[in-house]
Amino acid sequence: TRAFVVDRTHKVPVAPRATWAVLVTGASSGLGLEVARRLAARGWAVGLMSRDTARLNAALSEISGSGASLVACPGDASNPDDCAKAVEQMKQVAGGLNALVCCAGISLRSTVEDTTAPVAEAVMRANFWTVFHATQAALELVKAAKGSLVAVSSLAGHRGVPGYGVYGAAKRAVVGLYDSLRLELAEAGVHVGVFSPGFFDSPLRSKVLDGNGQVIDPPPAIPFRLWPLGLCADLVVRILERRKRHIYQPGFVRHLFAFDETTGGGLGDRFLRSRFRGL
Repeated sequence: TRAFVVDRTHKVPVAPRATWAVLVTGASSGLGLEVARRLAARGWAVGLMSRDTARLNAALSEISGSGASLVACPGDASNPDDCAKAVEQMKQVAGGLNALVCCAGISLRSTVEDTTAPVAEAVMRANFWTVFHATQAALELVKAAKGSLVAVSSLAGHRGVPGYGVYGAAKRAVVGLYDSLRLELAEAGVHVGVFSPGFFDSPLRSKVLDGNGQVIDPPPAIPFRLWPLGLCADLVVRILERRKRHIYQPGFVRHLFAFDETTGGGLGDRFLRSRFRGL
């Protein structure tokens, strides 16, 4: 029997306590921290992975009052050796690994023409290679547990957007990787899910990079609604606990994507050019 709790906006099924262990990358702030907080409150053993040791320690102190088992996993998720160490820590402390949630990433706003090669490589490393290496490291234990793999992509990973060519390419790579993984792991009983949000309120909003790798100050304007961070964290947890294949935020975008594809994309191109003009 699976219990249910009610958080702000969703009725969410809770995984059996004391039997589930999850590793969250990018867990020292933003979406990763909020996801880790929610899973810890549900009684999961939670590994928090971050390359920023100071923020990682602060996050652990902040969540520790939940009474959950927390595992500090310092390291860079774009480094395969660090990912292997984090997974081994989960194995030693929690006895295994049931799930991986990939939240690490950085944000970029620049035309393709104005983006330097080192910045493009850094964006791919932070947004795609973190997912790839963490997933490869976790795969053996997650397969053994018939558990879950969840990655955060973006609406820009499904549709070209002016100023988001490189960022969108990294996020689209995540979608392609996890779509293939879902098929490869279907017979193994492993759940593979992707969360694709639009703009949401996160510390990354104040750290958007330009094509030269400099933080844009003030942050670039956005032409659409800024979604609450807590809502997005709730949806990531929903994907994990309900073993959802894909959730978009906002949800109606999936219908817009279907319409865009059916009509050849011309209307979508004009709409997005008008919304992002001068931004």
